[in-house]
Amino acid sequence: MSTNSAESGVRGWVTGRRWSVFVLAVVLAAGLSMVFGLHGDVLMAVIGPVLLVGYAVGLLVFARRSETAALLSDQRADERRKQIQLYAGAASFNVLVLVLVGGFVVQLARGQESGPFMWLGTIAGVAYIVAVVFFSRRG
Repeated sequence: MSTNSAESGVRGWVTGRRWSVFVLAVVLAAGLSMVFGLHGDVLMAVIGPVLLVGYAVGLLVFARRSETAALLSDQRADERRKQIQLYAGAASFNVLVLVLVGGFVVQLARGQESGPFMWLGTIAGVAYIVAVVFFSRRG
């Protein structure tokens, strides 16, 4: 298999995937607008979807020129970008768990209900354990 056909296959996959974030943003924006509209919040029914679609348009426009925009628009054309996505996901998970544990401790120290922090922390811990078991057996 020649290098040119392999590169064109990857580019075709990335180009098709390039629109997925935009389409998802438009669908979510329509839902967001409907929810805010039904609750009578006209300002948020307009501003929220405009911001969401604006973000997606920005990613669409700048993804070819900016690696950051390409990564945020889920274009993982090579191993380096896939590795960056893995590191970013792991770092985000660690920050969220730190916030959940911190919120749990603060709520306990205040003598208030810590239920939401406890349950979200439990879900995160169980998800991590399941992922470790799954990926360690998968190879």
